[in-house]
Amino acid sequence: MKLKCLNSVLILSLLLAISPMKVHAEDAKSDANLNPTSILVIQKVEVPINEPAADEIIKKAIIEETVKSKLYDIEAIDIEKSSIVLSAIDLSKVKEHKVNALINLELKPSASLQFVDKTFQSEVLINVVDNEAPVIDMKYNYYNLEYNEEYKPLDYIESIFDNSFEQEFDISVEGAENISSENPGVHYVTYHVKDSSGNEATLDFKMIVDGKPKPKTKKSKNVAINYSGDYSVQEMLDAINAVRSEYGLYALTLGSDSAQAASAVRASEAAGYVSHTRPDGTSYKTAFSDYGVSYSYAVEILTYAGSTVQDKLNWWMNSPTHRKHVLTSTARKISIGYSGKMWQAIVYND
Repeated sequence: MKLKCLNSVLILSLLLAISPMKVHAEDAKSDANLNPTSILVIQKVEVPINEPAADEIIKKAIIEETVKSKLYDIEAIDIEKSSIVLSAIDLSKVKEHKVNALINLELKPSASLQFVDKTFQSEVLINVVDNEAPVIDMKYNYYNLEYNEEYKPLDYIESIFDNSFEQEFDISVEGAENISSENPGVHYVTYHVKDSSGNEATLDFKMIVDGKPKPKTKKSKNVAINYSGDYSVQEMLDAINAVRSEYGLYALTLGSDSAQAASAVRASEAAGYVSHTRPDGTSYKTAFSDYGVSYSYAVEILTYAGSTVQDKLNWWMNSPTHRKHVLTSTARKISIGYSGKMWQAIVYND
């Protein structure tokens, strides 16, 4: 099957032009030993598709090939001070390019006591390759398929990322035929995702299949703490907004009673098992869904550290990932809950 992956990754066209550090064409023309009009054909230089450090890879490979060619009697070469100018290369597609290069070497001839500049032209074969498999990210650690619920294997995929920035992949699911309410129990299926270059990623995914209906239970929306007047929650909100103010960020507003109820549930769950995955295997975001809280962006932070509100906030601020979430410019609201020493917050946008 084909999947068009509509994640946040955009298709990019990356053009490479290595800026020269020094090019002394006039000096080179007057050098009897090395004429810049002579052509040295360098064999293939392999570069990964969309490689951010492509310029350094190409530069190093070309200089190494130049030295191996023995075009000039070289005792030493200063790679950092050497430079290359290439015609533009499209690194966004798997393809072989034949390009012209102007190579300026800072080298020390065997018979010389000092480094000199030598410049010449070359033809370079640059092969843009894709040898990396895609990366599969699932929405859940595992999925509990309820009795008579339709099995939709593609619905459990959060995103697929590939270094080629492709958005279509060949996907197959091994073991999917075993997933049915007529075959209850724990099963494992294997996702196979292949990109256009033939690189394949595999991922094993756990499925728990119910063989009979679950008893109907009504979710309680009662919370143990009266959040509308809870001093500790207000203290945490004020402390977070004080820090955000120091960084020129706007203050977050406390979420609705439903959002606060969802955070109370998540704090209680995380107190028993510290994880952003809920006990039923679903994402923490489903707590918002359970209480009818709509959101376009949401991220959860947890901490057991310390005993005071300030201790909790200090721990979040000393963790690079949590600090990023506390200081996000994306969100406008926050829900806060706690259970014993476990504190939880969801920073979100409607």
